[in-house]
Amino acid sequence: MISQKIKTTLVVLCICLLQIGGLNAQDKKVERANEEYNKFAFIEAGKLYKNLVDKGNSSLELYTKLGNCYYFNGQYPEAADSYAKVFNSAQSVDSEFYFRYAQALNNVKKYNEAAAVMKKYYAITGKKDLSEDWKEQKLLADIQKESGRYT
Repeated sequence: MISQKIKTTLVVLCICLLQIGGLNAQDKKVERANEEYNKFAFIEAGKLYKNLVDKGNSSLELYTKLGNCYYFNGQYPEAADSYAKVFNSAQSVDSEFYFRYAQALNNVKKYNEAAAVMKKYYAITGKKDLSEDWKEQKLLADIQKESGRYT
């Protein structure tokens, strides 16, 4: 007869092995999504990243790449949502990310938020601050000025 201590040890060992196997499968899914992403197959990569996020993977790299997949396919509301998770994490990201996030916000008519993100972009890159040009009033005035030029 197997003692209680051996049974407990076997159960713990089985649980550990199952978790390691689950992590390995998760790594393979991330690897496959990254392969698609690197081939610029953003629609397929986006589906794979979304699936991983839905199953609980919340790494910032995953959200950044998911946001990029949406951004490069013109799915700006989804891109803005994914980028927001990265932006609000307070971790350091590439300056290009700020620019894309601001554009995604701008496309979903969150002009003042886009201007705030652009202000951070200009601060990081050291470029001339043109974040005022991203505010709603300025954008609408520019659109109005160009309206009626073509029939």
